[in-house]
Amino acid sequence: MPDLIFSPLDAEEYSRYQDWFHDPELSRRINYPDTVWFNYITTSPHVYTWMIYADVGPLGVIQFEKDHGRACFSIAVNPRLRGQGYGKLMMRAFLNRPEVQEVACLHAGVEYDNQPSMRCLQAVGFTMLNPVPDEHGFIEFIYTANAAPPGASQTEAYTA
Repeated sequence: MPDLIFSPLDAEEYSRYQDWFHDPELSRRINYPDTVWFNYITTSPHVYTWMIYADVGPLGVIQFEKDHGRACFSIAVNPRLRGQGYGKLMMRAFLNRPEVQEVACLHAGVEYDNQPSMRCLQAVGFTMLNPVPDEHGFIEFIYTANAAPPGASQTEAYTA
């Protein structure tokens, strides 16, 4: 597996990330990262947002939040690299980060028509709970860590 670098999202990376939203598929799946969002992710101590790099350049962005006993994450793959396995690569590295290792269980909601995201989650160990979409059109997946380290919280995490 190539080495991935998780770089906290800064102003330059934020601008690059915004440019990705010219891609219709990305802009349909994730809300545009406006200045309110950027201020929130850069000033909230419980929010981690990274631009993930590899030798090919920026692979994607992952936002992870832990607050009030819950956690959530979202992932966006660089549109020019979509469909090449980089989502799985980023997710495997993300699941091994210390911030995530503190979470015993991750729940993910994926839009019913987002087959690539469903395949990505299943490839990294998520299990589909029900193939029928909920009332909002999402299919639920769950990932259970092998074992939380001693003293780790048993927080459940949810994707947004």
